[in-house]
Amino acid sequence: SLFIDSQFDNIVKFMSGRSPSECDEATRREPGSEKCIALVYEGSEAVRKIRDVLGPTDPSKAPPGSIRREFGQTVMINAAHAS
Repeated sequence: SLFIDSQFDNIVKFMSGRSPSECDEATRREPGSEKCIALVYEGSEAVRKIRDVLGPTDPSKAPPGSIRREFGQTVMINAAHAS
């Protein structure tokens, strides 16, 4: 749908600083330099639950066993984004 396409474009621009429409077709089809997995959590308390699993944004303040503590490096390179 047009709404979904525009939302996707907005997310890409927010996360990368470039709108997909600013890139030629060949560039859009190239694999990125980083791996990414998108997950959608739904249900009661979904936001709180995923934030508990991820831990605080700063990996050094995250509890052992949390995603950010185990895989994050810095506040900016923290292994996950949740919103």
